[in-house]
Amino acid sequence: MAKPTHPPAPKSTLGERWNDPVGLSPDGSAPRVPSLAGRYFVVGDRPVRTVATPGGGMDVEALDWATGEFVRAMQYLTRVSFPDGEVDEVDAAEFNTRVQRVRAGLASRRG
Repeated sequence: MAKPTHPPAPKSTLGERWNDPVGLSPDGSAPRVPSLAGRYFVVGDRPVRTVATPGGGMDVEALDWATGEFVRAMQYLTRVSFPDGEVDEVDAAEFNTRVQRVRAGLASRRG
């Protein structure tokens, strides 16, 4: 009996999506995945950023509506990893503009 043939698996576009290579680590010992650290997002109206940690990991921080400060918010990890229509990745300048706009609004309410 002949073995069934299967079409080749589709090529992953994940590396192209995040502009980071996907595959094995340089020594071939572990999978290498794209890094999200150091990126800026707006989720709905909330500024959210990803930051590298000293140990090589990553945290997700979101602007706190009450204080205007960034707080750890790992609940946004899935949202920024697999963005939908409410998630926009923005550059640092746009991100800072959005943060300042939110903070100005908070200051005027306290004022």
